[in-house]
Amino acid sequence: MDSISFKANLVNNAVIKYRKPNKLYSDLSVSIVRMTNTKSDQNAIRKIATLWRNISGKQEYTFADIMYQRVFNRSSKIIYALTTQSSNYKKLCPEEVLGMVEFNHNKKNCIIDCVQTRPDCINSENKNPYKGIGAAMMLSLINLTDCRKFYLYSKEETMKFYEKLGFKVSNRELSCPLMVYEK
Repeated sequence: MDSISFKANLVNNAVIKYRKPNKLYSDLSVSIVRMTNTKSDQNAIRKIATLWRNISGKQEYTFADIMYQRVFNRSSKIIYALTTQSSNYKKLCPEEVLGMVEFNHNKKNCIIDCVQTRPDCINSENKNPYKGIGAAMMLSLINLTDCRKFYLYSKEETMKFYEKLGFKVSNRELSCPLMVYEK
């Protein structure tokens, strides 16, 4: 595993499910870290994006690539990463990052721009040893900010996931329906 210099800060701990060799799931403590807008974090996100493209077997861009471009361009977006790593976040291992969420917010509203789970951890129950990555990232974001409303655009195939978390469809007329969560 290739550890890289990283300036991430721990913002929360969360719990996901991990399937043991006996096929039973148990709780696994994970860390939610905030990426900072530094060269080392740009490099970390670039490495994660490359890894996720290789895992997916496609050369198309992932949301991680989009996050990298925005961070590289010094956007004001905030990125949280969910990792199985439990310490030493200055040497984060890209292989242990299971998901990322990008957002911006003011005191009342949060706009969620990108949510991505590592490609080999999405809907692959037979091969994937993890469950609950996306839910852990979203619930951490909701609980960690002072925002009262959260907005995101969802693809049709992910709407049920967000609805299970309490998001409601606000506008279906768009190509990607707008969903809203209210505290």
